[in-house]
Amino acid sequence: MSTKVRAQDISRLHAAGQYSRLLAYGNKIDSLRGEEALLVADAYFRHKNPGKAEDILYKVIKRGYTTEEAYWQMAQVLLAQEKWVEALEYTEKALKYDLRNYTYLKTRAGILLQLGKNREAEAEYRMLIKLRPGDESLYWLAYQAMAEQEDYRRGKAFLLQHLSKFKTPGFQNNAYDALIRTYLYTLKMPDSAYYFIKKWQNATGISNENLSAEILVLTRKGNFTQAMGLIDAHKSQIKMTNLGVLFDEIDGGSDFALQVYYHPGKKEYTAFVMDSEKQYFQGKIHWKTTPDRGSKVRIELPRQLEERTYAINPANYHEVRAKFLHIARAINNLE
Repeated sequence: MSTKVRAQDISRLHAAGQYSRLLAYGNKIDSLRGEEALLVADAYFRHKNPGKAEDILYKVIKRGYTTEEAYWQMAQVLLAQEKWVEALEYTEKALKYDLRNYTYLKTRAGILLQLGKNREAEAEYRMLIKLRPGDESLYWLAYQAMAEQEDYRRGKAFLLQHLSKFKTPGFQNNAYDALIRTYLYTLKMPDSAYYFIKKWQNATGISNENLSAEILVLTRKGNFTQAMGLIDAHKSQIKMTNLGVLFDEIDGGSDFALQVYYHPGKKEYTAFVMDSEKQYFQGKIHWKTTPDRGSKVRIELPRQLEERTYAINPANYHEVRAKFLHIARAINNLE
């Protein structure tokens, strides 16, 4: 087959979406021109084989086919394999051909966020917002970059400033949920959190997401009866597990957190411990103070025939224990 005929055949098959037939050229890359090799690499990429696509592109680029298309295609196959450092390198190379390419710039910002370069990512997203002020995803990504810096106060101010930019339900839910969690857990201002729950419900209607947030806030405010009434009134809208609905989250410090689920039908609660690696364990919780290590919580795991012990900062021990027992008593109608 002549070079011209082969090139026409590859272009025709790719244009027709017959990618599986292009895979036959995967071992003939050395005899293909750069543009045809890119089409073959794309066929492998579409067939969920980014590793083979990367091999092809590497050969093509190494022999001198250093075009914007080759660099950008390489960046995409590297991203698919979560090779963030290499993907950033090739995205930068593609950007040299088109310094204001929105897709390239947004991709670079996303890679920086994946690499933990959160300040740089935030700066990139703020610059992109100036280019595309109507793209609500940019505002959410900029907030995420701030949250990754654990700069929740500045993140809260940013969300409040740009709350009107979030127009679709998905992004609205994300923004309001982030605001409420900041007010509830970071700033410890449950009344402000409750105010924004009502704004959320007015903006998007009552949903599982904002009802679940309302339950958490009411519980934190100590309004257990109101929280239980809300669950009973909206059983069809609130997402239920076999354990019921998430009733409260109690921060135990850096080592663990407690989650309490309430089952409206059984009128009972189930408690979980979440450790620092975000693994959940269910069992009977024991509270204990020790002279050597301070205070601790022990959770028995009867199915695994083992125990796990989590140290609590002595300054937090009584507060965490009191919150948990307060909830348990309220659910069991002991108060």
